[in-house]
Amino acid sequence: MVSTVYIIHPSDEHREALAVMVAAEADGVCTFESSERFLEAIAPGACGCVIAPSDVPAMGLPALVKALRARGLMLPVVALGRDADVAAAVQSVRAGAAEYLEPPVSGRRLRSAVQQTLHPHRK
Repeated sequence: MVSTVYIIHPSDEHREALAVMVAAEADGVCTFESSERFLEAIAPGACGCVIAPSDVPAMGLPALVKALRARGLMLPVVALGRDADVAAAVQSVRAGAAEYLEPPVSGRRLRSAVQQTLHPHRK
């Protein structure tokens, strides 16, 4: 099964940096500047995971997860926090994020989170 890491971030620079960090962890990486563009492009039955800021613009992380689930997509979401905000972390996890990463996010930590979401039964 082909797994893709879907990266949603409004910043071109951040999308590119995140893509470089996780490129080796999946079969492919697709980047989107908004959750709306992502939802327009995501195919039914898509496999992989999503990386998005906890405060993803326009719809927010809870609405993004809800939209995925409404389409029958159980893609795990790795939320990138803006700061060490416990309330944001709790809200992200309650919304369905598989992982919440506080800044600064190292490449090693992000790759580990992606590996865990793509292969949850590996140790």
